[in-house]
Amino acid sequence: MDLPALIVGGDSTIGRAVGRCLEGRGFAVERTSRRAGAAAAGRVELDLARELDPGLLAGRRFSVAVFCAAVASQEACRADPAGSREVNVVRTAQLARRLADGGTFLVHLSTNLVFDGSRPHPAEDDAACPRTEYGRQKAEAEEAVRRCTAQSAVIRLTKVLHGNLPLLAAWRRDLGAGRPVRAFGNVPCSVLELGAAADGIALVAARRARGVWHFSNAEDIRYTGLAAALARRLNAPAGLVRAAEGAGGEGGSQARFAALGARRAAGELCIQFHDTASVIRAVVAADARAPVGAGRG
Repeated sequence: MDLPALIVGGDSTIGRAVGRCLEGRGFAVERTSRRAGAAAAGRVELDLARELDPGLLAGRRFSVAVFCAAVASQEACRADPAGSREVNVVRTAQLARRLADGGTFLVHLSTNLVFDGSRPHPAEDDAACPRTEYGRQKAEAEEAVRRCTAQSAVIRLTKVLHGNLPLLAAWRRDLGAGRPVRAFGNVPCSVLELGAAADGIALVAARRARGVWHFSNAEDIRYTGLAAALARRLNAPAGLVRAAEGAGGEGGSQARFAALGARRAAGELCIQFHDTASVIRAVVAADARAPVGAGRG
């Protein structure tokens, strides 16, 4: 590849995984980081919580940029809507414009939360109808990226699982020790394995596949069901999984569905996303293969 790919948020779990997949496809990969000393570590120093340096990326050209940096916590967005919007919308859009003006193909990672969860399997061309602050910000960012250039893709992801995910790691630890775990019995999710999600993102980037893509398996499962699937995989007693009630979302009601319709990814990219049991099996197996003390994800 003549021009490198850029991973915005290259130190994030998904950013690292996508970078590895792009390298496997022959791309030279550069990464941004907001950590101190990023430049000395070979990273492009960038913190979307701060004003963009006017000279940032001046004279630099990239074949593709994948936007993995965001304030992704729903609670953080709800607690600080103005501050999180600066990152998720305002500066993301500014950086997207700067890159698009240099001819870069943009890949923006978004979320199933641009929908309100009232209908099963929304399609790629269904109108966004977010019910949370995070969902509203990501829907706005999608539009901002699309306005920058037609040479862009939006990938909406459901919940991405990996061994380093704090919730999953806590469940594994407690179930392995015979301790009960509590999981929401009224909150739906639909899960993806990190490696499969990263492979798909890299494929969209490599093909410069424009438009909206949904990455999701077809199953809606409550968090209690997810915890029960993990317990089965770990040969832990099912009775260790205890139901808790999640608070209603903004507006007081709870979403009924999380899974997206992923027909386009299946038909045009030949991607088939695995069911919950297969995702849990892959995550547990990958975690078991990682050396003790090694960073995972």
